[in-house]
Amino acid sequence: MLENIIILIGIILIGLLIYLITRINGSIQKLGGSIQKIETDIEEIDDDDSKRQIKNIEDTVKELRDNITEFKDPMRNLNAFMIGSAQAGNFAEWNLKSIISDFLPEEMVEKNWKPNEAEGKNVEIAIKLANNLFLPIDSKNPTTDYRAYQEAIEKGDSKAVKDSKSALIKFVEKESAKINSKYIVKGKSTDIAYMYIPSENCVSLIYGLEKNNELIPERIFSDHKVMIVGPNMLATLLTQLLHNQERINISKKAEKIMEQVKSIEDAFLQIKDRQRITKVNLNTLKTSINNQDDNIEDLEETIETIKSGDDE
Repeated sequence: MLENIIILIGIILIGLLIYLITRINGSIQKLGGSIQKIETDIEEIDDDDSKRQIKNIEDTVKELRDNITEFKDPMRNLNAFMIGSAQAGNFAEWNLKSIISDFLPEEMVEKNWKPNEAEGKNVEIAIKLANNLFLPIDSKNPTTDYRAYQEAIEKGDSKAVKDSKSALIKFVEKESAKINSKYIVKGKSTDIAYMYIPSENCVSLIYGLEKNNELIPERIFSDHKVMIVGPNMLATLLTQLLHNQERINISKKAEKIMEQVKSIEDAFLQIKDRQRITKVNLNTLKTSINNQDDNIEDLEETIETIKSGDDE
């Protein structure tokens, strides 16, 4: 939790620093334009006070530029620290968990899921699906290789661009093989897993990389059953998963309701059958009672006849 807070604070500070640099550079550009205009008109000004004011402005601008130069060095150091340390990986994990929590309910999310308790290997996030299988999602952040690519592009170094692309290919191939061997387990996980990379630009670059005339994402999915996803793609996939889960839940509820209706119907038929049997029994009893009444009447007549004979 503390690491996540530190990462978040670091991201906010970086954003503020970049914002300040942008604002300061903008101000310098405006001041520079003003200075050029003043210098253009300076020959027409003979007033010593005006010249001193212009000199003061020039000194102020120079001081601002010097401060910005000093300000940029710590920024470069901080950026290098983020790229070359575990903080990059922590940021990727934090970013993944943040997106997951925004799109899925807690009951669908399993953190630090272990497909094999004996081996003790756990993946950061696994999504529990309706069939009781888990979809593993592992976050990766190839910041070193991607930064090398960006710097090569800025410098126009074609060889460095090629080398950095090759390094990215090796990175995703190696990590996808690890994900497959660790987290895709028959009977416990789905047949595929996601490799989450928190940079859309980096993911876009990877999706355009080729090896032996085959796109890298397709090759990785074919060889290792791992899909590379960025924030936007992950959000779309999670939305689809949630909708599918909701449809399955509705279907299950409908099945339960139908089972209950069937149970009620069976109970009703049993009651109706019992009612029919009871009615038959009642009719039989009624007939028996009527027969007994006839017998009693016959017996009464017989008694009366006997009595009449005795009187005579």
